[in-house]
Amino acid sequence: MPDIIQEAWTSAAECTLLAQETKNREMRRFFLNLASSWKKVALNYEVLAQNDKYLIELRCSREVDATGRPADARRNGHNPVRLKMTLRWTVGYFWRRA
Repeated sequence: MPDIIQEAWTSAAECTLLAQETKNREMRRFFLNLASSWKKVALNYEVLAQNDKYLIELRCSREVDATGRPADARRNGHNPVRLKMTLRWTVGYFWRRA
């Protein structure tokens, strides 16, 4: 990922230089727009790299946390598959509303 970010910043700098060197107004605008796009790409990849770093740290901390607790403490009596409302109650509730 750092290579892609560096390449995007390099491309933005090259487009800025090309915009400064050209005398044609339309070409200058084109290269400046292209440089702006490359800057946006570089910034977006930097955000993605920061998110990846955060997610990796989060995953590592969860793995350490999960290995430190016994299995019964992790569950805490909660079954994630079980419905929050009983089926009988939900059917009765929606039947009355109709």
